[in-house]
Amino acid sequence: MRRFLFLITLIVAAVAALVLVLVHVGIHSGGYGKYKVVLPSSYPSNYTAAFLYLGKILTDVKEAYENASSPLPVGFLGFDPGLARSLILNSTIFNETTLLINGTPYRYIILSVWCRDCGFSFELSNASMDGVSIYLRPRNTTVTYTGGLPFTYVMSYDGVRYEFTLWYIGVQIASFRVFGYSQKLGKGVYAVQLFTSTPRSLDVEHVWLVLIKEDYPISQRGVSIG
Repeated sequence: MRRFLFLITLIVAAVAALVLVLVHVGIHSGGYGKYKVVLPSSYPSNYTAAFLYLGKILTDVKEAYENASSPLPVGFLGFDPGLARSLILNSTIFNETTLLINGTPYRYIILSVWCRDCGFSFELSNASMDGVSIYLRPRNTTVTYTGGLPFTYVMSYDGVRYEFTLWYIGVQIASFRVFGYSQKLGKGVYAVQLFTSTPRSLDVEHVWLVLIKEDYPISQRGVSIG
């Protein structure tokens, strides 16, 4: 009887260890494999899919950055080019709301995801999630834009209202294998755009994020999977 109970205990321990390994691998590879991500009902219905593509796109952008050469080099503009570069080279997705950049935790909100080869696109238009309200202001259809398209977002967070515009400028994106842009919205709050292109194809993949620098240890955040 004791031997039987000992064998049962070993089997249970082995299964538990295997589950922990699978979860660990899923988290640090930028995706959750067969596990379903559980997000609050206040999140947009297709936000889960955008989250699952985020890890793939960051991996692809990093590979493109490391292998970039003429005629398409890499380029960074904006308030803090180093932030966009570090997002590419030294970031880890911790869970569906938090990532690490150079070891520092940032809460992130996905504004836009595009993966041409996957046939997937996501645009955040209006959402309220975990204390952040954000919406994409409709573009003025009476105005003619030349050279690029503006995307103006209005966001409320921690009692502060932010209004910012991100631009999609085709000729600029097409000039670089990897292009990154960063904009400071407030103390510890940023917007970042990353694009990849090839000599034959404009905007192969892109991701636009709002990043909010966290002021407490990453261990205080949980991972929701089911």
